[in-house]
Amino acid sequence: MFYQKNIKNWDSDPLLMSKDMVRTICKQLGLDQEIVFEKTENINFHPKKQATIQYQISSNKYQVGFIGSLHPLILKNYKISENA
Repeated sequence: MFYQKNIKNWDSDPLLMSKDMVRTICKQLGLDQEIVFEKTENINFHPKKQATIQYQISSNKYQVGFIGSLHPLILKNYKISENA
């Protein structure tokens, strides 16, 4: 899942679509109010395009997943297209 810079196509952005899919699945399971996306700082991913997916019960949060786009330097170093 790689981020595309074209603002016009934000509604077809793979990262945002993935986040929306997670929300949709959680809503169908009745968990939509308990799912939280929290910013992370993994150096392998784009600084502004990454988050943990957490399930919150009362004041406790449990990490159940991760969502993000690879860092542009990693894409460049491995010669991976941004649109891959």
